[in-house]
Amino acid sequence: MKPLDRLALAVITAYQRHLSPRKGFCCAHRVQQGGPSCSEYARQTLTVYGLWRTVPLLWQRLCACREAARAFIAGRDDEDEERKKPWWHVLDCLDVFGSCDAGCIPDSCGWLRIRR
Repeated sequence: MKPLDRLALAVITAYQRHLSPRKGFCCAHRVQQGGPSCSEYARQTLTVYGLWRTVPLLWQRLCACREAARAFIAGRDDEDEERKKPWWHVLDCLDVFGSCDAGCIPDSCGWLRIRR
C-alpha cells in the first residue's frame, strides 16, 4: 500500500472512530439500500483498489447517499405536514351530511394514523 493510501485510510479510520459516532445519525445510503456505510465503503475500496480508483467510486456513492438523504427529508416533511394538521381534521373525511349510514367507517382517509 502506498503512503498516500495509508494516509487516506488513517483519515477514514479517525473519522469512523471519533466523528461518526458523535454526529447523531446514520448514513442515508446504508439505511435505504443496506450494506456498508459510505465511510466503510471508502475504507473497503481503498484497501482493495487504492486511492486513485477509490475517488471516483466514492464520488458516485456520496452522490447516491445525498439523493437518499433528500428522499428521507422529503418523506419527513410529508409526515410533519400531517402532524401539523389540527386534531379535528379527522372529521374532514366523515360524510356527516351525506349518504353515510350510522355504521360507516371511513377507511380511505388517514384518520387512524393520527400520531400524538
